[in-house]
Amino acid sequence: TMSAFLRELVLTLRKQCAFNTPINVEPMVQAPILRLLEVLYDQINSAGGQTFKLLIPQDRRLKLIFEHLTQTPALDFSLVKWGERVGASERTLSRLFVREFGSSFVLWRQHLRLIYSLSLLATDLSIQNVAHQIGYQNDSSYIKAFKERFGMTPQRFRLGDHGI
Repeated sequence: TMSAFLRELVLTLRKQCAFNTPINVEPMVQAPILRLLEVLYDQINSAGGQTFKLLIPQDRRLKLIFEHLTQTPALDFSLVKWGERVGASERTLSRLFVREFGSSFVLWRQHLRLIYSLSLLATDLSIQNVAHQIGYQNDSSYIKAFKERFGMTPQRFRLGDHGI
């Protein structure tokens, strides 16, 4: 998690380091960079981290589904289709999801996709592309689901306003 201050500090250091190679750094330039690095170190140490619980199944059949969806989150197979692939009935899989997670398959898959999207938000991909890559047909559905889960929009998360 980065506060707005920490983000600006990192960007400032990045700019200064880009203009000054280690060989050519003069003592007059080096001192401010070292002070910024010390502040950066302090900020990183005091920053509160965020953790998001990813529900990983114990059952071998559910693990197979998990492995496929973590590789390709946009897969939109029904429980019937997953059952055919992992050797279980739709009803059995449905019961397993409720037993292991207290949730339906659809809600578990949504959670997995939203967690996966967090790393994509750190890239230059548009919100629409992030939504598409994790299996949403449109960005408004993704934004709504994201906001319900994390209490903020993906754009606000991307900008570093992590009041989660």
